[in-house]
Amino acid sequence: MPDIFSENKTRQCCFTGHRPHKLGIPESRAKALIEAAIDDAIKDGYTVFISGMAEGIDIWAAETVIQKK
Repeated sequence: MPDIFSENKTRQCCFTGHRPHKLGIPESRAKALIEAAIDDAIKDGYTVFISGMAEGIDIWAAETVIQKK
């Protein structure tokens, strides 16, 4: 039986997180942290980014990835 994980050489990153009203930090700070994490992931070779598309962290992460594309 083939090992599907060894055949797929892409590095994938998934985003999920809190809604804006539950964060406890300003939106601008959350977005800066997300951007830094995405920059680090790209430097580490991640090429696939997946978002749950919920309001807040999910959407902000997806928007950041699209901007960097």
